[in-house]
Amino acid sequence: MRLALVLGGGDTGALPQSKEAIVKVEVQKRTEIAKPPAEVYRFIATEHGRNHPRWDSGAVEMTQLDPGPVVVGTRFDYKRKVLGRIEELELVVTEMEPDRKLAFRIEGPMRARVSYTLEPGAPSSTVVHFIGLFEVPGPQLLASLVKIAVNRDARGSQGRIKQLVEAGA
Repeated sequence: MRLALVLGGGDTGALPQSKEAIVKVEVQKRTEIAKPPAEVYRFIATEHGRNHPRWDSGAVEMTQLDPGPVVVGTRFDYKRKVLGRIEELELVVTEMEPDRKLAFRIEGPMRARVSYTLEPGAPSSTVVHFIGLFEVPGPQLLASLVKIAVNRDARGSQGRIKQLVEAGA
């Protein structure tokens, strides 16, 4: 996991215009699920709107804004508890490759780029590679707390995906 702190303002040699900082965190997780890639993909991608709140303990509400199946460009209104506050976010699917990959971006006060890449594992299993790049506004004082919270949430989410998919949810 990498952690960086970036101050607002241009690279003009002058003091930054804004005192608000952005904490950037990258999380990578690998999870093996005892189900074939098609079942894992169905759960995380095809049925994303239904299942994302089931694996994301911070999700308060998720509503698909575009009718029809989940495809590249599908948007969701996504309310999430972040560091004790409810934030209104927009989640947009940016990449889908059947039985192989789902990627999306989250925009709002917190921003993220997330991808799930699936590959066949042992017979009838799937290795899920999760990569999340998160940007959370806040002062440097909160950097270590943000790092801990994001890592804990990602670890918990991956564990819940494994549990739910293996249970046939």
